[in-house]
Amino acid sequence: LALDLPEQDTDVRTALNDGVVAIVTAPVLSAPPSEDDLRAFYASHRANYASQGTMQVTDLALHVGGFENADQSVDQGLADAQQALYDLRSGSTLDYVEQHFGFVDSGKMAGLQPDFSAKIHLGPELYAKAAALGDGEISEPVTAKDGVHLLVMQHRQPPVFTDFDSVRNNVYADYLSAQKARAKTDNLKFLRRGAQIQLAPGASE
Repeated sequence: LALDLPEQDTDVRTALNDGVVAIVTAPVLSAPPSEDDLRAFYASHRANYASQGTMQVTDLALHVGGFENADQSVDQGLADAQQALYDLRSGSTLDYVEQHFGFVDSGKMAGLQPDFSAKIHLGPELYAKAAALGDGEISEPVTAKDGVHLLVMQHRQPPVFTDFDSVRNNVYADYLSAQKARAKTDNLKFLRRGAQIQLAPGASE
């Protein structure tokens, strides 16, 4: 430290870092997780142990309160959406619903998309509704900031979850990694609480 080697030598800096991390995470490594701990971790991170799902869905949006539909309220939009939903479930086409009720394809989804991409494009709320649909199903109306939405699922391949016993080793490694990361975060919070930062004369933050 007196020779300022951590700043000049990456090997020294890495060794010091590894030493500090080993001290901070030692309590975690000295207490192996129980089977219940691992199963609880698996249950709360199930999506990490599943194949990637896919979906091809049309997001029909009925915008309300905009320039072209300033006189239409959200309640009116919901009423139209309920009727459109009834018509679609009765066999009406998307073209009919778009022309008759003023719905438009939001364009958020183009073709078959993996779940992670669908979640980005649709947003968490619409994605959650879409993920629960099967082939040919239509969601109940969903109210969002930009209007009322109906989700029409053309094709859905849900993710396949791997059972706990098959991925136990992965769960064990992930659990330890998560515990070590939490220990390092807690240690940084502790150090920040006790830190006394001194500035040189004339210096500012």
